[in-house]
Amino acid sequence: MTTRIFKYCLVISLFALSFTGCGNPQKVDVELKEEKVQKKVSNYTASLDVFGRMTDIYSVRPTKIQSKGVTDDTGTAQATGGEIPVDITEMIKTAINKIGGKVQYVDYDPAHFSNMKALGYKVGKNKITPTLVISGGITEFDRSLNVRGKGSDLGAEGSINGNNVGLDFGDNSKTSTSNITIDMSLIDFDTWAMVPKMSASNTVSVNSGVASSEIGFSILAISFGLNGNVKKVQGRHAAVRLLVELSTIEIIGRYLDLPYWRILPNGKVDNVVVESISRKFMNANQEDRVAMIQNALYLHGYDADMTGKVDENTKAMIDKYKAKAQSKVPGYDTLPLFQELYINV
Repeated sequence: MTTRIFKYCLVISLFALSFTGCGNPQKVDVELKEEKVQKKVSNYTASLDVFGRMTDIYSVRPTKIQSKGVTDDTGTAQATGGEIPVDITEMIKTAINKIGGKVQYVDYDPAHFSNMKALGYKVGKNKITPTLVISGGITEFDRSLNVRGKGSDLGAEGSINGNNVGLDFGDNSKTSTSNITIDMSLIDFDTWAMVPKMSASNTVSVNSGVASSEIGFSILAISFGLNGNVKKVQGRHAAVRLLVELSTIEIIGRYLDLPYWRILPNGKVDNVVVESISRKFMNANQEDRVAMIQNALYLHGYDADMTGKVDENTKAMIDKYKAKAQSKVPGYDTLPLFQELYINV
């Protein structure tokens, strides 16, 4: 009987060693995968570039933007040692500078200017006065709003040839969702008053999950088992960058009356922009309304003369557009026609 027990123990020991690599336990090592340096690309990287081209195509007024210090207003960043960014001003600078076109970022760094002057450099002689100032912050961080867990356990005992054996199996997982919100607004640099309706408030959900699995055997009161654990957390800093880029496109696009939602993944129509362009059209006189339609036709690639009159050439160009776009909007100088032409360039 003692010989049989010894054989069982030997088999189990060899089985365990096969999983540990049969090496010296004092020479444990782990290999780290080396990653190449990668260019930072987000879901809105392409949108920022296209947005810059949109400002050129629509010939909007040049816009110079500066930013106040935009930080975490929830206090979470400092309390948790950087779970979310403390300051997102640099992210805003990068997002605006990626736009290009008629949009330019004007930096604000008085300490640097003072230091340069102290060294004898002449700085600020040709400084640019900004048009707008961005203010805002991370205003919400709600951790673990939605927690879900699931698991399964199995255990069995028996005997083989009079020897007690057992089996245990467990598989458990838990996921949780947290929300991060950023608020951003535009301030008129000349009056230092907030520009009405030029605000953006966007939220992103980030998920985390923990899973564990284990299996155990027992033979003659000798136990052997395997277990594994994994924890995955979506990047909160990367999620904040997405919010910054989206909010930047939204408030600048809204300020410039651009249909920016057309360049965003799953973008939705911004009624603030639609109402603004509609109001400008209706407040214009008849000649200016026709000129606005003719300009929109030109942006679509039609050879429309800027006469301010519904002449035969203008009618022909509008008829061509309607046939190609299968448009059902009425008339040659109506608001629905202008809206469709302007938004769908």
